[in-house]
Amino acid sequence: MSEHTLTTQAALVYDSAPALQFGAMLEQFNAALVELGQPPMNQGAMTSEEFALFARPDMHATVAIHSASLGSLGFDRALTAPVSAAKSAEFSRLISNSGFHIIVSVADGPTPLPFEAPPPGPVRDRMDVLHSLVRVLIGQAIPSVAHFSAADLFFTPGELQ
Repeated sequence: MSEHTLTTQAALVYDSAPALQFGAMLEQFNAALVELGQPPMNQGAMTSEEFALFARPDMHATVAIHSASLGSLGFDRALTAPVSAAKSAEFSRLISNSGFHIIVSVADGPTPLPFEAPPPGPVRDRMDVLHSLVRVLIGQAIPSVAHFSAADLFFTPGELQ
């Protein structure tokens, strides 16, 4: 399997705007990376009130806050998965009626807009970074539902804490 075939992305869904502190988030995120034995990241110049870029030479992570419903387009498999049906949550309603969502992405290279494709890094490293960043985000604002692209499944707040 190619290192690029796994999408390392998560969506966190909120009813109202989450109050995020990107500076504090980066400190907590870097502490988690050090615990994993990974180098820390720096805040990128692209960071604003609704977008954060955390980067190092081999990898970057982005946090994008969207003031819109996530919607159900592209989530057919996750919505119909037996594991989703077994949970007592109306995922379709939650993602369609949400007011805000955050997309968290982790990819190779120092920027989401490289001039040339960066060399692929280990998928496990990207997944570790994604999960670390999502844990920090959840520590600041618990979502009503989360979706991880790699698993293509939805998770409830109780499963995330």
